[in-house]
Amino acid sequence: MQVLYTVGKKAREKLNRSGIYTVRDIQARQEEVIRLLGRQGQWVVQQALGRDDRRVVAYRGIYAEAQITSANAPPKAVSFNRNL
Repeated sequence: MQVLYTVGKKAREKLNRSGIYTVRDIQARQEEVIRLLGRQGQWVVQQALGRDDRRVVAYRGIYAEAQITSANAPPKAVSFNRNL
């Protein structure tokens, strides 16, 4: 449940006291979450269901202004080969 950014320590404690520990628990017990957390509970339930109606704003990042070359490119992702 810590993956839901609006669920802080106090909200998590309230939910845990009612036996709600996971996102799946929130999905299954939506009415109880809203009763326990009020308006915040409505938002938590929407997050648990994967719903977010906020407008998406593109972010170009720190490399948008300069041409990316091998000298200034962001670091590549590291992958691990299990067959080593």
